[in-house]
Amino acid sequence: SIELIIGNDNSPDSTETIIQEIKKNHPRAERIKYFKHPENIGMMNNFKIIFGAYYKKAMEINLL
Repeated sequence: SIELIIGNDNSPDSTETIIQEIKKNHPRAERIKYFKHPENIGMMNNFKIIFGAYYKKAMEINLL
């Protein structure tokens, strides 16, 4: 199974609206994981946090 992981670093664009609209209409919305940080933390910090959380989870269940 495939998941789409989206991390929004609270950028001032319309990411939130676009992602919520896609999730509302997508037949497999449960596979879209969306995270929004409370403040703009920058692209690399956003990536590290989102990737790190999923990497840790995958290691716990021996997927890697």
